[in-house]
Amino acid sequence: MATGPMNPSDLPPHLIAQDWKAGQEYATALKDLGMKPQAVCWIHSWLDESTTEKRLAVVTSMVDRVPPKEVYDLLFRAYDLAATPREIDPFIVELFSPESWWGFYIQRTVGMEIDRPRINTLSLQQKIPGFEHSLLVATTGIYVSDPLKHSALNDLRAFERFKQKVANLEKTKGSEQLKGLTYRL
Repeated sequence: MATGPMNPSDLPPHLIAQDWKAGQEYATALKDLGMKPQAVCWIHSWLDESTTEKRLAVVTSMVDRVPPKEVYDLLFRAYDLAATPREIDPFIVELFSPESWWGFYIQRTVGMEIDRPRINTLSLQQKIPGFEHSLLVATTGIYVSDPLKHSALNDLRAFERFKQKVANLEKTKGSEQLKGLTYRL
């Protein structure tokens, strides 16, 4: 968590543009690896006036079919193999099911035509006896796919493609490293 502005309009435009571009590159890398998320967007959340958090939200029905840890493991392996942009550490990537509240919200508010950074805001308040929590969230949409539901079979096939492409990258990187070794007698 970092400190930052409480108002989404205070977010520096150049940082929003940089994040948006990096997010687009990340979404493209995921598609190239065989993962076709339903939506990708940045989420900026403010817990209070001095604490802000930025995450890259990836909405994918893949997490409804495969344990999310397996998907995260592949995201980390892809990052280590430089198959995803270095600007986006997998620790800030958050996976959401399109059936979850956040997944539903992201798909509906981000919009289908994403040709420039645009901020959507949502204010949440949670009142529990003895605890009150406010959260201001700003999303910057990057990518939204066809809103049709993905079938279980297609999701499982996409996961297998994703896993195979990462494994192939590991083999390629491993053979390149072996070529670079010289043996001395």
